[in-house]
Amino acid sequence: MDPAAFKIHFGVAPLDISKGARLAAIRFAVRDIAALQAALVAGGITSVPHAGAIVIPAEGALGANLVFGSG
Repeated sequence: MDPAAFKIHFGVAPLDISKGARLAAIRFAVRDIAALQAALVAGGITSVPHAGAIVIPAEGALGANLVFGSG
């Protein structure tokens, strides 16, 4: 996926892959987005809402963007 498509798809900047391929994002299905958001806020974890999903940027997720969406 090119950088522009990555930004549109996930709502965050793509990772630097100049030194080789790496896991850039992983998507998880969750039943209750609101409960997830509340848990992230309670835990002090930075997240970004994007296109009906919640994204935890790579900086806060050990180097890979974590994307949580419904089914």
